[in-house]
Amino acid sequence: MLVKFSASFIYTVLFICKDTIIITTEGLGTELIPVLKGSVMIVAAFLVSGIYSSLTNRYTFDKVFKIFISFFMISFLVYGFILYPNRETLSLDRTYYYLLNYVGASHSYWLAIFRFWFHSFFYVIAEMWGSLVIVTLFWGTANTVNDIEQASRSYNIFSASGHLATIISGFLAAFITQKMGTYEHSIQILLLISFVFALIIYLNISYISKNFNLAIYKTNKKIKISFLNSLRKILSSKYLLSICLMVVTYGFTINMVEVYWKDTVKLAYSDAKDFQAIMSTVLGLLGLSSLLFSIFLSGNIIRAWGWKRSALLSPISIGLLIILFFVFYMCYQLTPNYSILGYSFVKIAIVIGAIHNVTAKLLKYCMFDPIKEMAYIPLSYHEKINGKAAIEVISSRLGKSGSSWMQIIAMEILGTALLSDTFFYLIPTVFVGMLVWIFAVKHIGSKLG
Repeated sequence: MLVKFSASFIYTVLFICKDTIIITTEGLGTELIPVLKGSVMIVAAFLVSGIYSSLTNRYTFDKVFKIFISFFMISFLVYGFILYPNRETLSLDRTYYYLLNYVGASHSYWLAIFRFWFHSFFYVIAEMWGSLVIVTLFWGTANTVNDIEQASRSYNIFSASGHLATIISGFLAAFITQKMGTYEHSIQILLLISFVFALIIYLNISYISKNFNLAIYKTNKKIKISFLNSLRKILSSKYLLSICLMVVTYGFTINMVEVYWKDTVKLAYSDAKDFQAIMSTVLGLLGLSSLLFSIFLSGNIIRAWGWKRSALLSPISIGLLIILFFVFYMCYQLTPNYSILGYSFVKIAIVIGAIHNVTAKLLKYCMFDPIKEMAYIPLSYHEKINGKAAIEVISSRLGKSGSSWMQIIAMEILGTALLSDTFFYLIPTVFVGMLVWIFAVKHIGSKLG
């Protein structure tokens, strides 16, 4: 429980900091997020996957865990106390402006990745924490030391501890950001706290390794399946295709709208401290609502409504909030100086976007994930193993990366370096995605009965 709490605490802090730094730093902006997710993160994922495979072939699981945790601990200190304080000296300004003469201002976001390479490095580190430490290492350890009976008792506690960590870290980050004199000091304090929690994880893994003899376990190799083979596997089954479409469209729509929402927040809160305080508060509310929803509602809804209606709750709720966000964002673009009851359209759009963000992630953690896993139940053992592996490969490439690349291509075609210029061209794809999601749920529901 302490390991999951610590890992989730760090995840929330890193999530808050990385977005604030990329979006509010002069010379960067929201435009960098699709580029980082669509290109840099893919390269980083392949690199980390290769390193992980190499380490698991040489060392036992506990040692691999501790190696990666040590790397993250060092990275927190290096970025917070060496790279960030010396960011003006380390930025590659001369190279950036030299190359800008050749590529043009409309492509400046590609060069900004290299100009502020230290911020790009931190963004990658922050993104990798969730997928590597929580998904792979933590749950790998949990699945190793727990049997089915123990898991049925402890996994709900793990989930609750993660929600609790999000609550505490979100509101704590907001408090620290507002109370510290400079944004640099708040970053250093948050990363120092993250270092302490990472050290707690390291010590707990050492304790677990000794008491459960974790060193005797070898990491199970995942089923290796290529992108093309995954695509063939999914296309051969309408049922698997429906599950894949459900997963891909969730990632696509949420990532697409979230980036535009963050771009809108920057319009009203361009200062790093103000922006981070908003993001921290939203994540704190997400943790609180997720904890309450998981305790009182999620299981009852699935039991009362059944699979199909419970699965439709996510796309319909999220879709309605996207429509509201779209309307007020459009009103702001067309009439930026108008307001309703003293509230500007941009601030109303920010509030609706925040509600959408909390609702989308709450439903993912408490409804979408368990409902998705339930959809695999009717399949044969072979289809469960190979089909799920195929869907993971496809969804990881076409979900978030797909929306990021669509935004990049739109900026290239329009010849703009502003993400906001692509909004009216790309938002219709979100509604198409929602419709595909709903049809996929209905097809799965008809098979599940």
